[in-house]
Amino acid sequence: MADDLTPLTASSLNDLPGIRHGFFTREGGVSTGIYKGLNVGLGSSDNRDSVMENRSRVARALGFAGAPLNTLYQVHSAEALRIDAPLASPPPKADALVSRTSGLILGALAADCTPV
Repeated sequence: MADDLTPLTASSLNDLPGIRHGFFTREGGVSTGIYKGLNVGLGSSDNRDSVMENRSRVARALGFAGAPLNTLYQVHSAEALRIDAPLASPPPKADALVSRTSGLILGALAADCTPV
C-alpha cells in the first residue's frame, strides 16, 4: 500500500527549514517483472501506468500528493538546470535540478550509480 512507503532520510538534512527529502528503495511499488517494485524511471521499458503510480507514491510519501516528480534524462554530465515550474515531457537532458520554487519535487534516479 502507498501509505506504507517511508523514505530513508539523512539526519544532516532533517533540520533544514522548508526542505523535505527522502531516499527510496525498490520497496512499496507496483511494477512487476524485471522492474519489480518502486520503479520511477520514465525511460525504462516498464509499464507506463506502473511508473506513474510509483511516482505518485513517492510524491505522497513526501507530503505532496498530486504533485509531479520532476526528473531528468540523465546523461552523466556536469549540466544542472534551475526550474521554476514542473518539467515538460520529454524531460531535458542534464544531471542536476535546483529550484527556489516551493512545492516542486526534484528527483535524481540511481541504479548502479551513487547519487551525489
